[in-house]
Amino acid sequence: MASFGQIIAEGNADMPKILIRNNGQTIEASMVRSLLVSLQMNEVPIQTICGGMSGCGKCVIRVHSGGKFISPKQPHEINRLKAIGAQGEDMRLACQSYPGRDLEIEIINFGKDAA
Repeated sequence: MASFGQIIAEGNADMPKILIRNNGQTIEASMVRSLLVSLQMNEVPIQTICGGMSGCGKCVIRVHSGGKFISPKQPHEINRLKAIGAQGEDMRLACQSYPGRDLEIEIINFGKDAA
């Protein structure tokens, strides 16, 4: 099975589908837009106050399947996840996650005063 880097190198043109466990909705995403932006474009309620800069940690998600196909965690995301106590391999910030293939996610702060 291909990793995120291999998918990018192959130029896979398929639009990843994101299944949101919180509401059962499936949306189309893009490899060039963060999950946060894709969720917002589809009016999915997700918190953010920093504008997608990994500063607040409000857009934390749990990846239930397809985590291998998300862009790798960068140091600033790792640090923010640690600061909010969300350190598991399955935990990501939607603002720092770019999908390469289909994913199944859970939004931790789903609908809680989403911006």
